[in-house]
Amino acid sequence: MKAMTLAFALCAAAVLSAASIVPEGGRHYRKVGDKVVFNIQLDPGRNRTEFRATVYGNKDILGVRNLVSDDSGKAQLELPALRPGFLYVKIQDEKITAAAGVAVEPEKITPSRPAPDDFDAYWDAVKTKIDRMPMTFDREEIPVKMKNFHAYKIRIDLGDRENLDAYGILTVPAGAAPKSLPARLVVHGAGTDTVSPIFRPGCMVFSLNPMPTENKGKNGEQIKTGRFRNYRWENMLDRDKIFFNGMFQRVYRSLRFLKSLPEWNRKTLIVSGTSQGGGQAIAGAGLDPDVTLCVAHVPALCGHAGRNDGVESGWPFFYQRKIFQENPDRALAATAYVDAVNFARRIKNAEVLFSTGFIDRACPSATVYAAFNVIPSLKKRIINSVNAMHTVPKEVREEAENVIAEHIAKLSKP
Repeated sequence: MKAMTLAFALCAAAVLSAASIVPEGGRHYRKVGDKVVFNIQLDPGRNRTEFRATVYGNKDILGVRNLVSDDSGKAQLELPALRPGFLYVKIQDEKITAAAGVAVEPEKITPSRPAPDDFDAYWDAVKTKIDRMPMTFDREEIPVKMKNFHAYKIRIDLGDRENLDAYGILTVPAGAAPKSLPARLVVHGAGTDTVSPIFRPGCMVFSLNPMPTENKGKNGEQIKTGRFRNYRWENMLDRDKIFFNGMFQRVYRSLRFLKSLPEWNRKTLIVSGTSQGGGQAIAGAGLDPDVTLCVAHVPALCGHAGRNDGVESGWPFFYQRKIFQENPDRALAATAYVDAVNFARRIKNAEVLFSTGFIDRACPSATVYAAFNVIPSLKKRIINSVNAMHTVPKEVREEAENVIAEHIAKLSKP
């Protein structure tokens, strides 16, 4: 991979309605000081219409604009590009829905705050505690339809079966010799669904449940009524008890689990995920220097302090919760220890591939770049899908799998 590569992709167009918003000239990348014009076309037949556009981004532009279209349903919105970031415009009412995003020198976006002074010391202590635990786990083979693979239901001991232990499914190609296989940890997005086995030829894969449970039951049911309802905001004032602390411990422990298996080739260790999984992938690569490739699609958990500092914050939007608003200093202090940006700062040698969508409001591109830009590794690349919402376009996912295959092949050479 080339160092600091920014790949732009006009893919996965978000067809929201007959209405459209297009940056003037189709230019999705602008410089600080530019005037950015969005051309808006309402649904055919709307004629002259009063409507509202919501603008997201830095505090300089955040807010609602009242607009009026001409008799053909056309309108324009001009916004200043005052500093590095993203300009995002959305119109929505009963009959109109459309959105567009423009990057303003995104390679210059910086996190709003430094990491806590004791961030490394804190997580080093957590890792030391985990490293001293015997690598004990339960392993139960399960039937699968995929030929030439074995699959196992796994529980990895972290000392607290109810709140910390890691659960998932491991797949291993049949007949694998000792020290013959690359290892890949796949971490998952928000929710509480049971994870499924993932099969990759010539690679063992551990599909890790984000929850400390085997989880049987549908995602929606678990979120509404289950034990992990509102897990993402749990204990947000306490760095030791906040839910993502345990989640990141499971990621680190799972990487150590993969490295303990006799089939691992001692060379190739990959972590990949999407959304919440993207944030976990960043944390895993920051915690374990043995990770050789980190793939983080539309990563969440970036920039928890951003909104308080006048820029963007990503999912799970801690700042929206009443307990955060009533205790901002405590909340900001605790959430900093589970901010993916602070783990990104510690990815020194791994190859890195990120992706982002310019009209993603769950994990805004500005937060993704805040993490990407601070990665010390020179082997990093980001794919931008200018028309994508919170999704990974097929061609981007295929490109990522190609990158993984190339990475495995490269490290497999004598």
